[in-house]
Amino acid sequence: MSNLHSDTLATRNLRAIWELRKRELGITQVEAAKALGLTQGALSQYLNGTIKLAPPAIIKLARYLEVEPSEIDPDIDSHMKNVLGIDIRFNFSDATREIRQYGFVGIDADVFGIVVDDYAEFSYPDAGAGKSAIGRIHAGAVIAVIETKKFREGYFPAIVEKDWNFCLVQEHGQKSFSVQLVPKKETVIYQDYARHLTALYYLLN
Repeated sequence: MSNLHSDTLATRNLRAIWELRKRELGITQVEAAKALGLTQGALSQYLNGTIKLAPPAIIKLARYLEVEPSEIDPDIDSHMKNVLGIDIRFNFSDATREIRQYGFVGIDADVFGIVVDDYAEFSYPDAGAGKSAIGRIHAGAVIAVIETKKFREGYFPAIVEKDWNFCLVQEHGQKSFSVQLVPKKETVIYQDYARHLTALYYLLN
């Protein structure tokens, strides 16, 4: 007997990504489920489609597997804002004043949002070109962040990380946030910053 959700595009994509990443990372369902805070049975049900893949689950699984949520569900951006909400705590241009704009129900109390209230640019290393490239964050985006210290102390265990983390920092004496790309092995001296946050994903208005 087939189940209701097993043939969805998101489930098929998740299974394909899982098969690839479990070989690359050398992980089992039991190990992945533990890192995700799930039972092995629940993870198996996501993979076989018994449990519907709602946006919060898609984002959590994508973050663990180090892919974009849209690689699991190409349509996630069209409905994510309506079901995945976070506490909007700061404007990008003003890290000194909390705004506490409540959105919808969030999936993690430690994660909060920063609204990009003006267009922002930042430089990052482009390994392919052998030089720095320019990244852009458009006004209206909401960046979901967590304190870097919590992130690094195992908030979301990553078996294989990217070479660097995208961080938003407020330096002492500065009003606005700035972007830093922090190498994964670099020690962060937290007292050097008023705030040091790691970005997890972003939503577009």
